[in-house]
Amino acid sequence: MPSSARGPLSGMRLGVVGLGLIGSSLAGACRERGVFARVVGFDVDRTARSVSLERGFVDEVTSSLEELPSRAEVLALAVPLGRMEEVASALACALGRSGLRPLAVFGLGSTARRPGDGLRALFGPIYAGLHPMAGKESSGVLQASSSLLVGKSFVLIEHGSADPGVVEVAEAMVKSLEGRLVRMSPQEHDSVVGLISHLPMLLACGLSVLAGGVSRAEEVVSSGFEGATRLASQPVWLTSDVVGFNVDVLEAWLNELMGVCRSLLLADVEGRSELVSMAKSARERILGLAPKGG
Repeated sequence: MPSSARGPLSGMRLGVVGLGLIGSSLAGACRERGVFARVVGFDVDRTARSVSLERGFVDEVTSSLEELPSRAEVLALAVPLGRMEEVASALACALGRSGLRPLAVFGLGSTARRPGDGLRALFGPIYAGLHPMAGKESSGVLQASSSLLVGKSFVLIEHGSADPGVVEVAEAMVKSLEGRLVRMSPQEHDSVVGLISHLPMLLACGLSVLAGGVSRAEEVVSSGFEGATRLASQPVWLTSDVVGFNVDVLEAWLNELMGVCRSLLLADVEGRSELVSMAKSARERILGLAPKGG
């Protein structure tokens, strides 16, 4: 049941476009905690709409994007990167025909420069990226959970200066979900997240393809390979979109990574031990400071 606690957004309605893993999880978390007065969802997939409604992630669903502007003051786009601009354009047209102006429009995609720059051009200063740093290897509404995004970091990405109300909504929503709001420029987001999140996807795919061509690899495989290649099990469209939208950054990080690996291979015993010790300390520091939750 939704919480009865009242917060700064409790008089507003949230509209979520795209009721897959992230969209339904965000909707469910906000509804469960009573962050908004009402949570409305839309998805082109009828099954996604019905499952999201049945599982209580949303209060109601609409069968048309045209209906959403009149039912929500805050809009969140949780569709695949490859479809984000198309869906955003349709939403902008619906907003234009309705004559209504939402308080905020958030794009929940994993990359910022693309398609974020295009969305900023469509919606103006009411738009900002809001990237939740959480996910699963499997996608879809059946994998969604109202706890998935609770206690996690959300990256707020402003393309230029966003309206103050946009920032206030993001801050209040993330605080209600017990998360951490991190503010970054589109360039910084794609660089840092490219290293922390996107490069591991690329490496998992590369290692899996390489191992797939090695005779008898399956006879000796163990937890190291399983852990290192976990992200290769993500939906094909997700990894393909993320890599394709951040190619330049990934190329730069991959070159730097190869340099570090070469240094490790060519170092003497003392130098190699020092690099491995640095790696261990860096990992423990980064993960130790990361927010826990979900």
